[in-house]
Amino acid sequence: MRKIGQLKKKTFVYKTTGDCRILADVFNPSVAKNPSPVILWIHGGSFISGSRGKFATSRISHLQGFLSEGYTVVSPDYRLAPETSLPAICEDAVDACNWIHTEGPELFQADPEKIAAVGYSAGGFLALHCGYRAVRKPKVVVSLSGYGDVLGDWTKEPFIYKYKETELSPAEIRTLVGKSAITSSKGCANERAQIRRYLRRTGTWAEGVCGTNPESKHDLIKSLCPLYNISDDFPPTLLVHGEADTNVPYRQSLLLAEELARHGIDHKLVPIPDGGHGFETKMASDPKVVESFGEILRFLRKYLPVNS
Repeated sequence: MRKIGQLKKKTFVYKTTGDCRILADVFNPSVAKNPSPVILWIHGGSFISGSRGKFATSRISHLQGFLSEGYTVVSPDYRLAPETSLPAICEDAVDACNWIHTEGPELFQADPEKIAAVGYSAGGFLALHCGYRAVRKPKVVVSLSGYGDVLGDWTKEPFIYKYKETELSPAEIRTLVGKSAITSSKGCANERAQIRRYLRRTGTWAEGVCGTNPESKHDLIKSLCPLYNISDDFPPTLLVHGEADTNVPYRQSLLLAEELARHGIDHKLVPIPDGGHGFETKMASDPKVVESFGEILRFLRKYLPVNS
């Protein structure tokens, strides 16, 4: 067991595929009602970068808030694109959710009937995906700056970054892509950022993430996209999104909210006026952002109560 500040962390292998061991960090609340409900926190990074460890650094206030409520928090890695394509990435997220259900009670006193899937950006997509693909669906889903599809026009539109950067050629980008699966951008963050920016800048992000032109496997990719797979038994869902998000359009959460409403799913969309991508860290002291975390806690208390 390691300590991060005053936080105690355990690390487990939740899945092995080939030579790839995929890890998850588990944080237990200091005062817990055992077994305790669990928040599965899934990191973002366009499916290309990021790692399980970012939650305990970039979003430490959220982690501490969840723990103070009495929730156990599980932050997993997953295989990253383009070395691994979207179907396998989605499989990893679902396997993490299923692992909490089957192994969590013994390993870290998890309540297997009380799991929330929470994710940021690409992690929001994966949290929503767990809402219909996990063997035991999470009781509640929370998506922050997330999206529901990778087939829309927004994925093909060249994204122009606001800062100056060196243009790399396709051949140079290919040298940055590994020969085997990776599960973390730790130690290679700049290289992963270069891949992500190249794909977004050239409008080929969906192709890079899916491993092929997604239209060539339209039915398969559509089956992975939450926007097209919400049904009457989808979990209650909270969507939090910045209205000024230029990375992931706010419209993505609007479309999800419309689909949830069409199926009668209890849901709420919390817009952040003037909020861009990553508003919860870039605008952390903004009253609207502070209140949005309060909305998350209230939603979790309703559907994932700690003391019942």
